[in-house]
Amino acid sequence: TILRALLDAEHRIHQLLLKRPYPQGADDPSPLGTLDWLLQLSAEHPLTNTEIKLVLIGEVAVTAMGLAFQRFKLLVDEGAGLTDVRHPAAIAEATVATEVLSRTDRAPGHRLSPFMWGESQQTEITTGSKLSGTPLPDDMGAWADIRRSTRILWRLSLAFGGLLAGMWLADRVIPRQTISLSEQRPAVSRLAEPPGQPQTVLLLGLDQPSLRSPAKGDVQLLLLLRIHPAGGMELLQIPSELEVLLPGQNQLMSLQELYQLGGVALTSDVVSQLLGGAGDPLRPDRYALIPMDSLSNAIDAAGGIPFLLQTPLRYQDKAGGLNINLQAGQQWLSGEQTLQLLRLRGTGSEGARRQRQQELLLPIAERLGDPAVVPLLPELLEELNNSSDTNLSKGEILSLLAAGLQQPNNMRITRLPLQLEGDSQRLDQSQAERVLERWFSTRPPSDSDTAVAVMGTNPFSSDQAVNKLRQAGQPAFEAELPLEAPIPRTLIRYSGGRPEALAVQRALGQGELQPGPTSPDTGIVVLLGQDWSP
Repeated sequence: TILRALLDAEHRIHQLLLKRPYPQGADDPSPLGTLDWLLQLSAEHPLTNTEIKLVLIGEVAVTAMGLAFQRFKLLVDEGAGLTDVRHPAAIAEATVATEVLSRTDRAPGHRLSPFMWGESQQTEITTGSKLSGTPLPDDMGAWADIRRSTRILWRLSLAFGGLLAGMWLADRVIPRQTISLSEQRPAVSRLAEPPGQPQTVLLLGLDQPSLRSPAKGDVQLLLLLRIHPAGGMELLQIPSELEVLLPGQNQLMSLQELYQLGGVALTSDVVSQLLGGAGDPLRPDRYALIPMDSLSNAIDAAGGIPFLLQTPLRYQDKAGGLNINLQAGQQWLSGEQTLQLLRLRGTGSEGARRQRQQELLLPIAERLGDPAVVPLLPELLEELNNSSDTNLSKGEILSLLAAGLQQPNNMRITRLPLQLEGDSQRLDQSQAERVLERWFSTRPPSDSDTAVAVMGTNPFSSDQAVNKLRQAGQPAFEAELPLEAPIPRTLIRYSGGRPEALAVQRALGQGELQPGPTSPDTGIVVLLGQDWSP
């Protein structure tokens, strides 16, 4: 603060010198010009006493480092050069020295302390009008010119040296505190405390603009989400085309049609019956019904999501409101583009849509956990709550996000299996029991999951890949459920370390790496594409 005020005062001095006519000012080489009329407190000028003192304080600061006292001694040794009006720097130094000596109760001429570098001689220092009567000796002119020309450089050098010395001393005296980068930026885990036990939430994606619209839309996304307090997420995809027979009804109805008939309550009850099997219903702890447009707006509020598209995708459906034209490679999807990919079925099956939804889950989770997005989450969730239907409080949502998004890579996913009965898609009860038994295990996803699951469209190809991996020493096995729809390229999806995925890629001799959710109790899943060859 003192230095800043000093610079301001010196600037004002410069301005005054430029404005004030002074016959001898042009002949004076001092950078500040003639200062005797400025340094006299009784002189008539617009500078305040405080500003003059600031100049003196700056001189005292430099003097404290030894420079001014040394030069004062040199000036005294040389004689009466202090008293010439053409040398205002000498006047300033003499004035500073007088001020310092008066503060230390020592009159001019008394012995100085060793800090002042040398012994002083008894010298009479005068101020005011007497100064102009004593000329500077001719033999001191050359020395004075050299001294004035180097004054600024010496002061800057010593000031910079003093700054470095102070930083060095502070580094030695003040103990260091190591702070990791993660502590310097917002963390999703700081939003709220994690839940005390695993929580299960039924997520329903409604294919209609908003909840205020008439209930004419279908539920196109059915996910059962379980979040563990220590981190990690498990997802169970529930096929929306799965057909059930309701009590008192003679005709099968698909799950996606239940919302129009009985809203969230009926849909949740039917899902609970499916999860319980022959036993008691297993009701989710909470539910969230999200219109697709609300999800699109939330993604836009987060700035979109990154997504790697394996192959070009072009599809247009004017009736369904779809218009997709995306190139292969890394994309940055807007909310509308993400929504269209989630809804897209095209000429394929519902299984192809579910597989595409799986690819989008991790990018969405990672984006929500991004340190740049975390501060926006409370406001984003507030807007989402206003356009959605849920029995989750805002605090509960933040708690679930704090736990689930700590390690978004620890994401596991599976689905309820279907079997075709006539023209109807019914639940495969025998396979469903095994799937649910593993899914409801209390063991959360972990980075230590190293097993490799192989998933293909036919058992023969899967056996070939499993044998090849086992020969390379990989803990591989065939997944419980096959791929629902063929894919053009073989993918090696991993949720743990990339080096392990690279080892699987080398063992197979093919496959593209893709981060994403894997099967339960696995760290890698191999999705065999149409390009697979043993």
